[in-house]
Amino acid sequence: EPIDLYIAAMEGLYGRLAVAVPEPTRLAQIYNNLHPQLQDRLALCSIQTLEQLRSMGRRAEAGRLSMVRIRPATTRENTLEPDLAYHDQNHPRKPLSGRVASVQS
Repeated sequence: EPIDLYIAAMEGLYGRLAVAVPEPTRLAQIYNNLHPQLQDRLALCSIQTLEQLRSMGRRAEAGRLSMVRIRPATTRENTLEPDLAYHDQNHPRKPLSGRVASVQS
């Protein structure tokens, strides 16, 4: 779930308690229950408030989502430099035809 929804849900739960929980305690508990990838990205930031956690968490999520959207080239043979093309680890490489895609003199 997005970090905004998670923080809002946790704040709602804290709001139901009879005793108010200090923000540093809430911050630590919310941070420790984040997705490990978000914790890894946020570890480099100095986060003192829930608003900072929300803001930095949005940025970290945006970075993670942009990494998920990366798609390799469709065919290795059609790339300019086939030897430098992305190779899926799950599929073996096909031998190249030996043709040169471009030549610079």
